[in-house]
Amino acid sequence: MPVLNGAATVEEQLRALLGQRRDSDWCVVVADNGSSDGTQEVVRELALSDERLRLLDVSDRRGAAAARNLAVLRTSSEYVLFCDSDDVVGVDWIPQMRGALSRSAIVAGRLDGTRLNPVRRQRWRHIPQTDGLQHAAAPEGLMSASAQNLGIRRDLFASLRGFDERYVTYEDSDLCVRAQLAGESIAFVPGAVVHLRVRGTLTSGLRQAYRYGRGRRTLATAYGSGDPGRERFWSRVLRTVRPLLGAAKVSVLDREGAASALWFAVFTWGCEFGSVFPGATSRGDGRVGSRKQA
Repeated sequence: MPVLNGAATVEEQLRALLGQRRDSDWCVVVADNGSSDGTQEVVRELALSDERLRLLDVSDRRGAAAARNLAVLRTSSEYVLFCDSDDVVGVDWIPQMRGALSRSAIVAGRLDGTRLNPVRRQRWRHIPQTDGLQHAAAPEGLMSASAQNLGIRRDLFASLRGFDERYVTYEDSDLCVRAQLAGESIAFVPGAVVHLRVRGTLTSGLRQAYRYGRGRRTLATAYGSGDPGRERFWSRVLRTVRPLLGAAKVSVLDREGAASALWFAVFTWGCEFGSVFPGATSRGDGRVGSRKQA
């Protein structure tokens, strides 16, 4: 579980994890990515009463992808589960995911946005993966899943060399794509629920929307869906502002409807104009160029 300045939420998630049914041996590795808000103190306090909780300082290698890779290296488990520090796993999440991994090499559970978010916030932020897997940006026909609720066998994770640390977002989609290109299929586990927490402010939500858009563009470019930059500039701008034009039909009193349109517009801007990392140009085999060993 990667964390960066999660002191306000990490305890609730850790208590939910440590309260899971113990029908097998497991541990929780918290990979702290350089928190300065007392997150490490919260984790250490809980670890005093439960030896299954481990704190790993990964502040020298920033990013959620790097934090997860380093955490996996500190374990020897046959199965690896991923979740985030600001969400809350549901009852029996670990047993459900572990059971699914005994049958499939990579699995994903259901995301729920109703428990941790007020109704108004749920309206402006679409919650993915509520009733099935997500569609990957590319290649066509492949699926993806969020690392907020993802499990994988260690041998497959190692053969894929972990998450690609060049991604700011969509590193989980990239991992899922590479797993499928290697011949695996992702199993959806509806009983393995993670309660997702939406960003609390519109400003933080819009920053996230741009990063998501940029990640989606990188993934699409890397796996052969083409670079939108080749199209005419104003055509791309029109695709970006179209959600805002649609928001004009929404009542000025419907702030959530307007916020939803704005979120999608910023996401689209990231898809159209967000920069991609060097080397994310499509290749004949549909794979990303050389990658760093996790």
